[in-house]
Amino acid sequence: MAGVKTEYEVERIFIEQLEGLGYQYIDMANYDDVAANFRVQFCKVNAKALIEAKGVAELSDSEFAKIMLRPHCTCRS
Repeated sequence: MAGVKTEYEVERIFIEQLEGLGYQYIDMANYDDVAANFRVQFCKVNAKALIEAKGVAELSDSEFAKIMLRPHCTCRS
C-alpha cells in the first residue's frame, strides 16, 4: 500500500515537527533519565520561586528526593 508508514517513521515525523516548533528532543532510556529530565524541567518552571526562596534555581539532592516521594495524585479509583 502506497503511503503506509511504519510506527517508527510516524514517530520520527512527529518528533521533527515538534523540533520545528522549538521543542527539544531528549533521549530517555530509563527511569534515571526520566527523573533527571523531570528535575531540570521542575527547576525551570519553578525558577522564580526557587530563586526567591534560596537564591538559586536548583534543588539539592535531598530537596529533590522529597519531591519525588510526595504523593501528587488525588485520583481515586
